[in-house]
Amino acid sequence: MMGLSQHRLREVLNFGLLALLWVDFLWIFSREWSRSEQYQFGFVVPLLAAYALYLRFAEPVEKDHSAGYPHWMRAFALCMAALIPIRVILGANPEWRLALWAYAVVVVVMSCALIGAWGGRPWVRQAFPAFLLMLFAVPWPTMVERPLTDMMSLAVAETVTSALGFAGHYAVRQGSIIELINGTVGVEEACSGIRSLQSSVMGAYFIGEVFRWGLPLRALFIVAGAVFAFGLNLVRTFILTGAMISGGPEAADRMHDWLGAGFSILAFVVLLLLGAAVNALYRPLRRAFHRPPRVVKGDPDEYPVIWPRPKVAAQLAGLFVLGHLVTVAWFYRADAEPPHPLITFDWQALGVEPEFPEIAPAIRDQLRYSEGYHAQWAWDRDDYALVYAFRWDAGRISSFAGVHRPETCLPATGFILRERRGAPSADFHGREVRFDGYLFDSDYEPVFVFFAVWDEVPGRLVPVARGWKDRLRNTWNRLRVENRHSIQVVLAGPRTFAEAEQRFRRLMAASLAREDDEIPVASR
Repeated sequence: MMGLSQHRLREVLNFGLLALLWVDFLWIFSREWSRSEQYQFGFVVPLLAAYALYLRFAEPVEKDHSAGYPHWMRAFALCMAALIPIRVILGANPEWRLALWAYAVVVVVMSCALIGAWGGRPWVRQAFPAFLLMLFAVPWPTMVERPLTDMMSLAVAETVTSALGFAGHYAVRQGSIIELINGTVGVEEACSGIRSLQSSVMGAYFIGEVFRWGLPLRALFIVAGAVFAFGLNLVRTFILTGAMISGGPEAADRMHDWLGAGFSILAFVVLLLLGAAVNALYRPLRRAFHRPPRVVKGDPDEYPVIWPRPKVAAQLAGLFVLGHLVTVAWFYRADAEPPHPLITFDWQALGVEPEFPEIAPAIRDQLRYSEGYHAQWAWDRDDYALVYAFRWDAGRISSFAGVHRPETCLPATGFILRERRGAPSADFHGREVRFDGYLFDSDYEPVFVFFAVWDEVPGRLVPVARGWKDRLRNTWNRLRVENRHSIQVVLAGPRTFAEAEQRFRRLMAASLAREDDEIPVASR
């Protein structure tokens, strides 16, 4: 009886380690899910994974300790130690997809090691498919997601533009933008399909797990789910463009959010019904592809002789805490300063009454800023100005993350870069900030852009990481972005750089950078 209570204590401690591991996982990835609309389905995935795990262990499975409890726990400890450098790398590169994937894979391996310590290889085989479901909520690597997003955006834009032309409506495609008579529809806003594609792939895998299909049928169903998601997004884009044609931008804006959420739910429901139909109606296909669960009868209370567990659990928990402490100590700076307020302007001195439109979800997802605003105003139809101002707190951005740079953002919306040169500098918070100037063509009209980005650490701007080597170099040198700012000013109306720079100087002279300056509520 005493031995049994020790075993139960060991299971409680191991379960605590497993819970600690996944709480940390959810804390890291919940930030990703909350910042990116296309990954908000990630909040549901832990519930689905827990349900899949419950289904897996609803039937008794034999325990096999032939590999030995110590071997599983050694594997767990090695993975826990591997998390320390991964955490440090994420400290300098919080949005690096490859580092996030490395972290997620290590957590899954550690979870399987704990499960193996409880029940051996049979339990690992039972639990692994459910843990694998959590990887579907990890943001795809940029090298995969970006080309796929661009391809789907262009495909959706081209298809919708051609169909509208055949229907007799004016529609011109400029990159991923569909220009209509009374406005434009950005496919990245009307949804290129990548968001529902990712959630549909996850849903298809979950349905295959619920019905316990084999790998071939699961793969076929995932492909079908991806094709179905793309078709739904074509329909959604047609609806939004139709709303734009009939009711203008306001009608399209009203439909945008709820239509996207509704179609995502619809995709999952249709996939679930389709999976149930396949599972129930096509019995020959089911027999060919179905892989029954490995269920072996045995004594569920049969345990091997074990070594002291509470001490081991305490050591592993200490190793977990050590990873966080090392990350904090690695990037600690004694000269850290409180963040400066966001730069804004004295609109009354400029003689304008700007509007503060909501920043597009695609820009929010890309930039992950802590605070920012978009201001715009017009002197007349062809003479207008836009200002984008952003601020990032430490740990919200790495040197690789985009900062809404003109040469990367504007060409994607149809602007053509003609010239780049130095521009007048400005004084913010007692620091001289250097600007770059750009000349773009938009519908054969000149558009001038002035852009600057700077860090608040005196005398330091973290070098831009252009690849994995730069990321690791910045990490080794303890360089991470702390309290970064950026401003982008777009001016249409001036015909030459000299005229644009004169107007830009007037705008900078009205900038507010004092601690007691208040930012308009509408711009937050």
